[in-house]
Amino acid sequence: MAIIEVEPTKEPRSEEKGLRQILSYEQRSFDLFKLVQIGIVYGERKIYIPTFLNRERKERIVFPQVWKVEKDGKKVEDIFDLLKPSTFLNVVRWYTFFKKGGKIVARYPQYIASEKTIKTIREYLTGKTEKRDWLVWHWQGSGKTYTMFFIANWFFEEFYAKDPVIIFLLDRIELQRQLYEDFIQPLKAERFKNNLEIVDSIDKLKQIITNLKRSEYKAIIPRGIYIVLIQKFRSEEFQELLKELGREYLLEKENRLEEDENELLKAGAIKKREILILIDEAHRSQYGTLASTMKMVFPNAIRIAFTGTPIFSFERNTFREFGHKPLDIYFIKDSIEDGFTVPIAYDVVKEKDMRINVSLPLLDNIEEL
Repeated sequence: MAIIEVEPTKEPRSEEKGLRQILSYEQRSFDLFKLVQIGIVYGERKIYIPTFLNRERKERIVFPQVWKVEKDGKKVEDIFDLLKPSTFLNVVRWYTFFKKGGKIVARYPQYIASEKTIKTIREYLTGKTEKRDWLVWHWQGSGKTYTMFFIANWFFEEFYAKDPVIIFLLDRIELQRQLYEDFIQPLKAERFKNNLEIVDSIDKLKQIITNLKRSEYKAIIPRGIYIVLIQKFRSEEFQELLKELGREYLLEKENRLEEDENELLKAGAIKKREILILIDEAHRSQYGTLASTMKMVFPNAIRIAFTGTPIFSFERNTFREFGHKPLDIYFIKDSIEDGFTVPIAYDVVKEKDMRINVSLPLLDNIEEL
């Protein structure tokens, strides 16, 4: 259910009055909000918020959002789209989650990017296309982490019977901690969290890959959700592993021995298609040996890359790596317009106008350092 508060559309900032009214309903009629998931204010601006079962009648701070849709290549406000039964039920089913102290509901850029990604995943897994690498170009502050979670949760539930595997691929320990502790753990998504595991060593990663490969010819359920640092995909480690798995696979499945290195690597790779790799900050990590090793291990996996700052250089080109055209774009202009990013003010300082005075003793100290 949604609760809608209508205010005069020509009264300046009338949506603020409507917002206060919905928050007062939460405090005075909290049983109603066992059913209500979203609050909508129709005033000078058309906004929505996640509602809250406010049993303790506490004052709470909310950050209202606008809802936009894509029309003729542009994103335009349309709160009525959110109220369409198909959209509303989809948002409640897949994009609304309770968490400690509140609730999250997807912002429109998260919803649009997730729905586009879901469509491409369906097309790949039903054989309508062989394209499985896509780029989501979203500016910082757009909520890329929750977008990754929305996609991952849908994939895990939708293909549960096919034992899906999800890998959150990161490149920094701090990002790993943030994803696990700050974003996923507070959510009430128990089946997802019960299957979630941080891969904290190369040996553990090798064991996961071994079980995945053996599930192709043994009674092993490979289902799982993993947080992995790309630095663990060391070429020398996994080339040897794939050759070992290739020998075992060919002996078990085809009853033959093989010593050709390329054939063994190919035979040892994971054939499963229901593998989703969600790559954070993809512009930093998807060009070298580590990324090549990961692709060699998972040649049929779906790769969805996220970045706010793609790279255009000849050696490193984020667009070329993921098929040139991004699946979805949410640029800095959009983020500023929606209030997620503070407008950037800058002044150009010409180098010739700059003067730096450094004493000789200071230079001596710098050289010693």
